[in-house]
Amino acid sequence: MWSADGKWIYFDVRSDRHGGVFDGREIRRVHVQTGEESVVYRAVGQACCGVVLAHPLEEKIVFIHGPEYPNSAWSYGAARRGGVVLVIGQSIPERLDARDMVEPFTPGAHRGGSHVHQFSPTGDWISFTYEDEYLEALLRGGCKAEKNQRNIGIAIPNVPVTVLPRHPRNQSATYYTLVCTETWDAPQPGSDQVQRAYEESWVGAHGYQKVDGTRQNRALVFLGDLILLDGRKATELFVADIPENVAADDQAYRSTVAMKKQRLKPTPAIRQRRLTHLLEGFEPGLQGVRFWPRSTPDGAFVFVLKKDRHGVTQFWRVKTSDGQSQQWTHNPSDVSTSFTISADGRWIAHGMDGSVCVTSCEDGRTIRVTESFGDDIEILPEAMVWNPAGNSIAFVSPQRVVGSVNNQIFVVDVDRATLDRL
Repeated sequence: MWSADGKWIYFDVRSDRHGGVFDGREIRRVHVQTGEESVVYRAVGQACCGVVLAHPLEEKIVFIHGPEYPNSAWSYGAARRGGVVLVIGQSIPERLDARDMVEPFTPGAHRGGSHVHQFSPTGDWISFTYEDEYLEALLRGGCKAEKNQRNIGIAIPNVPVTVLPRHPRNQSATYYTLVCTETWDAPQPGSDQVQRAYEESWVGAHGYQKVDGTRQNRALVFLGDLILLDGRKATELFVADIPENVAADDQAYRSTVAMKKQRLKPTPAIRQRRLTHLLEGFEPGLQGVRFWPRSTPDGAFVFVLKKDRHGVTQFWRVKTSDGQSQQWTHNPSDVSTSFTISADGRWIAHGMDGSVCVTSCEDGRTIRVTESFGDDIEILPEAMVWNPAGNSIAFVSPQRVVGSVNNQIFVVDVDRATLDRL
């Protein structure tokens, strides 16, 4: 992840180059021009940290922080982690998640763990995916309860939440957290009911324009798993429209409903809506490498991945207001990485056929920025990231050094003047 000024790239470190082992203790950064590397945060208390994302405007980062002093009752896990916000230059981060594991639950606190935290385009609100340790513990103990299913939440700053220390892992925070998606234990086949909500992204620099011409200032697009009429699972694109005063709405809602043995539900003020119905073709729904849907800066369109009728992963463009969808690329090879859109909204950066490529958001043309690296440089699927200025792309590749293989960061400079004329 690039810093707001484009001078640094932030990253985490792990013993497993495939990323499956979350055991890093440091957040680092490297200076793009000089190669100078430094540690910006080092965890204490045997905690692990990682998955760092940067503030769009300030020298500030957010990342996953595992439990301090983990033990058999509370070790690192999807439902037992949290987020922290760190101002660069400081050593103590600000806690993002308030947590309350004991009934009656505190509004503004959740009951589990968050990960992959993303600043909104204005940098104030933060989104994340969420899993519920309270429900996990009930199910482990043999109690009948709703399932813990991945959902999406948001954290709103400057709304302090105080939680009583009735559980050893209860904690207070200066952010108000709430769940903004709804899932079902057993979705009705053929319906829009979601079994799992994940891989969210903020819409537009300032939301998007609705069909009626009004503007939705805060919205998230996300992937949702559905059950088809024939029993198969399919992934489609959804949007959650979020009101500006959602913290007050959520607090009022939480005071009127009991959530004992149930998932945290979003306030009715949040509107969840299915955008795509891409059930035909090689496979139903969205497919390809793991990706996050990305919108254009004006919020009008969202780009996703789906296989074409030949089984090749292509970009599809979806209209945010009404879900109109069209196949955007017709390339002979798969989009092979996660992708990002340049700040001016003109180009998508991604990997394809061993090359760094860009695809036009205006007409769907794909252009190779590099030739295929062949066996020299393997482009990993996790990230292909534009810098803020839109003239450099960062990606990760494993490299052999002194008998071991470690992931390294590469940067490709892009001649935008020439590219934009093509």
